[in-house]
Amino acid sequence: MFTHQLSRRIFSSRLRSLGAIAAAALTAAPVHADGFSGFGPAQSYGAGYDPAYVAMADLNNNGHNDLVFAHANDVFISVMLNNGDGTFGPRANYAVDYGQRGLAIGDFDGDGNLDIAVGATENFHFNVLLGVGDGTFAPRTNIPNGFATTWGVAAGDLDGDGVLDIVVTHPFSDSLSMHLGDGEGGFAAPITLQTGSRPRQVALSDVSGNGALDIVVVQSNSHTMSVFFNDRRANFGPRQDYNTGNAPRAVAVADMNGDGSLDIVVAGYSGVDVFLNNGDGTFAPRQNYSAGTGLESVAIGDLDGDGVLDVVVAVRPSHSVNVLLGVGDGTLAPALSYDAGMYASAVAIGDLDGDGGPDIAVANDGVNMMIVRFNLTFGPAPGAFALLAPGDGVVGLPLPETNNWFNTPAALSWSAPPLTFHDPQYSVVIATDPGLMNIVVEAHELTDTSFPIPVGMLSPNTTYYWGVVASNPGGDTLSTPATAVFRTANPGDLTVSGTVNAQDLATLLSWWGQ
Repeated sequence: MFTHQLSRRIFSSRLRSLGAIAAAALTAAPVHADGFSGFGPAQSYGAGYDPAYVAMADLNNNGHNDLVFAHANDVFISVMLNNGDGTFGPRANYAVDYGQRGLAIGDFDGDGNLDIAVGATENFHFNVLLGVGDGTFAPRTNIPNGFATTWGVAAGDLDGDGVLDIVVTHPFSDSLSMHLGDGEGGFAAPITLQTGSRPRQVALSDVSGNGALDIVVVQSNSHTMSVFFNDRRANFGPRQDYNTGNAPRAVAVADMNGDGSLDIVVAGYSGVDVFLNNGDGTFAPRQNYSAGTGLESVAIGDLDGDGVLDVVVAVRPSHSVNVLLGVGDGTLAPALSYDAGMYASAVAIGDLDGDGGPDIAVANDGVNMMIVRFNLTFGPAPGAFALLAPGDGVVGLPLPETNNWFNTPAALSWSAPPLTFHDPQYSVVIATDPGLMNIVVEAHELTDTSFPIPVGMLSPNTTYYWGVVASNPGGDTLSTPATAVFRTANPGDLTVSGTVNAQDLATLLSWWGQ
């Protein structure tokens, strides 16, 4: 469906809106490796009752990341295996304790298959489920920890013996417990460390640079982040406390400024706090970034392929995930918000569709579902969504042999956007200005990657600019990298040389058989 100048009054509001979309989109066109193109449309799956935590890993050894969900108000965890293209098979449930509050994945028995550890709110223990290797799991083993509620769960080799250990937090006793692994899926009696008030999530990373994993924990009631330094033998010194924003809930550790030292990122009710490492395991005061309120989860990855780490947070009250792109010096750009479904409570980052780029999976605890959104920055090579013909430069459209200007066909064509942008429809704008505001012809709801227009809708000897915007039913948009230009020829300029000359007369006579 298309319009032109004769019907501009009828379509004036629509023309203005399309021009605005095109102008905005064409100045922020998708790129591959030096800019973030956003996420494709949400793919939704039922995830069981109240999925509140999500983890991503290859559970069946086929090279594709699978998903595990822990449920805040149920007695099982859910595993969803990746079909290899970012879609997932049926959910498999495994019995655990009621009210899971944390999730970690690692090879706890040394057989080369990934296992699952999950905390819960009852029964004075946490659960370990050993992986078989095909994405299924043996029945749970209960690991006593002496505290009724286990919240955060993290796994790593704390004592340097090559075996994974587990640390869990206990919010109602202001403590955490460390469980050294025996290499066969069993764990020693807990070693307890006192934390600040109401510890939540915990991470294990070498923030001091001595080659041993330290413990980093956030405490929601004391509004602090704490570090316990490891002496390489799983002996920990007094905790070092740092003030955070209000009610920190989640923590992640990574090198945010590229200096070789690990920094700490905290998400909570006051946005995102970044603590840059001084190089010795001490940290500069927090840098706070607005990213919404009520943040429940944080994940780190290079979303735009520029070699700098970015931050993603789940924002439950606004039903969104917010992306804060890293600048490279440890600072973050303003948050970009993306719909993540109702009650987005947790987010994980990893390649789900096999294109090499980090995608996101979101747990939505209030609506019993999970959302997957694919990263549009990666996938097909640069220019995969491009204007083809008439392409860059000035291309003349001549008067054809029919000598009927108003019936002259002229086709605009473009390449399709990345495959992660599902079920696109296209809108085309032809205008007399590079900003695509003085629109002469528009076309909407196109499913093909070409648009034939009669040149009679255009004026002779005129330069035109055109661009394409793709959209889908989810409201996502993607644009071509730039406008392209073409010029219509004079009716007498049959050879499109720019002037009417003897060659044009010879062409005309040849049509008449002279």
